[in-house]
Amino acid sequence: MVDKEGRIILFNQMFAHLLPADKNRLAPLWNALKSGQEAIWPDCFREASCRREAFSVVTLLVRNQYDVVQGALSIYCPKDEDLSWFARFLKAVALVDALGAYDFYTKNHSRNVAYCSAAIAKKLGLSKEDVQNVALAAILHDIGKISVPVRILTKPGPLNEKEFAEIKKHPEQGVVILKELGLFQEITPAILHHHERYGGGGYPFGIGGEEINLLARIIAVADAFDAMTSDRPYRKAMTREEAVREILRSEGQFDPGVVACFLGILG
Repeated sequence: MVDKEGRIILFNQMFAHLLPADKNRLAPLWNALKSGQEAIWPDCFREASCRREAFSVVTLLVRNQYDVVQGALSIYCPKDEDLSWFARFLKAVALVDALGAYDFYTKNHSRNVAYCSAAIAKKLGLSKEDVQNVALAAILHDIGKISVPVRILTKPGPLNEKEFAEIKKHPEQGVVILKELGLFQEITPAILHHHERYGGGGYPFGIGGEEINLLARIIAVADAFDAMTSDRPYRKAMTREEAVREILRSEGQFDPGVVACFLGILG
């Protein structure tokens, strides 16, 4: 976080990779702040924010279920329509990076699902707003897992019934977290329903077909594909071909139109 004169008053090293500067230049700033010294924003940041009337500061504190702050992100962002969406996307990334300190797999998985979901939405011919919203929802689709015990998330074997019941709470928990933060309310249906099945019988509500939010149906396919093609503590990753066969075998789980579009992207 930077005051109007460009002095750093809060800097979280967790999010250094999001900032446009050499990490070697950030280290002395971090050390200065830890020792209580005044730190000055580097020239590359000051140049980017010299016309402050055209910029806004995006700041987010990320708290866990115990109300303990796990991370913070502050960044100058131009007050431009497209870049205002980018600032919102950075907020989402900040949330997921906080979760990444808790479960590294989910952090990378969420980004992969976002890229894939946006590609599917574009291929389906959805509006720019829907493409942006599906990317945001996909980045955040597993944010509710921050409320799941880490021993369950990282268990090197199949989950028992009680543990799976805890996992199944994460879509609703994600919506609760975003409501408490006052963020991204327009995309919560996509987060809430990404584990519903097209043929019914999914969770949390067991709805099916067109009742399921379209963005959630897109995320469901991207989510399953990335999960299957990633290494997990209890199994090795499938090949792309194996994952595609598994998706095609999962009759009733996914929207056939979304699956056909996704296969067209894969080629």
